[in-house]
Amino acid sequence: MNAKSRYSPAIPVSLSLVAGAALAVALPPRGVWMLGWIAFLPLLAAARITRPIIAAGCGLITGITCACVFAGQLLNGAQLVNLGGAFGAFAVVLAFAAGLASAGARRLSVSVWAVFVACAGVSAELLSVYVFPVNVALSQHQNAFALWLAAYTGIWGVSFLIWLVPGSLIAVISEPKRGWALFAVGAAAALAGLFVEFPEDLGSSVLHVAAVQAPDPCSAAEETGRIAHRADIVVWPEHLMHRNLTLARETASKNKVYLVASFVGHGGGKKLFNSACIIGPDGSTAATSRKQHLFGSEAFEYTTGQDSNPARCRGFSPGVPICFDTMFTDVTRGLVRRGADILLVPNHDPMMPRYVFHHLHSAAIPFRAAENGVPIVWSECSGLSAIYDRHGRRTECAPEGQVTSVRAWVVLRSGKTLFTRAGEYFAYACAFAVVVTAGVLIRRRKSLPC
Repeated sequence: MNAKSRYSPAIPVSLSLVAGAALAVALPPRGVWMLGWIAFLPLLAAARITRPIIAAGCGLITGITCACVFAGQLLNGAQLVNLGGAFGAFAVVLAFAAGLASAGARRLSVSVWAVFVACAGVSAELLSVYVFPVNVALSQHQNAFALWLAAYTGIWGVSFLIWLVPGSLIAVISEPKRGWALFAVGAAAALAGLFVEFPEDLGSSVLHVAAVQAPDPCSAAEETGRIAHRADIVVWPEHLMHRNLTLARETASKNKVYLVASFVGHGGGKKLFNSACIIGPDGSTAATSRKQHLFGSEAFEYTTGQDSNPARCRGFSPGVPICFDTMFTDVTRGLVRRGADILLVPNHDPMMPRYVFHHLHSAAIPFRAAENGVPIVWSECSGLSAIYDRHGRRTECAPEGQVTSVRAWVVLRSGKTLFTRAGEYFAYACAFAVVVTAGVLIRRRKSLPC
């Protein structure tokens, strides 16, 4: 009996289901981060034994399975739409990568194939930025080695390794004599997180910051009054204020602190913007920013904002990206390149069972901090408000479903990382490699005799 006769469609489907479940367990809040390094092993194994179109279907199955296991349950249609938007894009990314993995499996040596797959995965993530940003590296959001790497390559370098590790394992199984070198690189990357620790954050430029977690302005003002004597700047959540900022101005001037307040503002005519302003200790507006990337129904309610400049406050220069803006590396990097030494983020994630969107979104924030070497204050209205140091380490985090606040001393950015200076060079290099390799494969196929 030959190998082809033993093939059954149930095999790649089963492997895809296993990959989706493994990835869901690797992501926060479960956060079995070591599993994240090998979660794609079953999917890549499926891609090697089936055709590209079927492999792409396996990628979709993996993404859908991950969504179902990750969410656990849904309570209403709005939650289903939100989950479908995020994980629909994720499933398409996996389909793209798995399809290319299958296409290259029969024409590339297994070691070259593993690198090609990693480049394809990064390229798919890069394309997702134009629809809904997807990053498979979120399982490593508190891995000191992964965050150190992000300062040089952005999150793209970590995603590359997430694909390379299972690919290298397949390489060493398929071609033991040739695959060991690649597998050693992958294994070292996976194990580094067990031994690499966050550096001690020392510096002369320090700031006492606070993030208030509250569902309404009155609660936020009360909490600010309770902790303001121990903070230089306080951040309130997104969607907390409407057009009237009187309460926010009174709170800032009464407590003699800088205050970041999110509000709905006019930009001239009938245009409405999802905005945030920095209010000084005297109640005046130090700077205003507008949300650049609107989430879901916001696209029908507000107008897209433009790039903003950091404010010039007493002793520090804060930038204010708003909520979904932090999923886009260009927004945070742009603020830092224009001089921001700290990022202050008003945030409001949609409610989901077990706060899964809160966990998923907040897992991207350590990467934004590490990529640019800048501390981030993250204020949420219902859970997981947090403070991250400039290495991406979460130093303080609020519990879910409580009116509270978190405070910490942070060291301001002191220089620019390679990623801040060079941008997405690594992701574009991966995309270039995929295009070149695909061109070579197509040319070889055309040159084969009929």
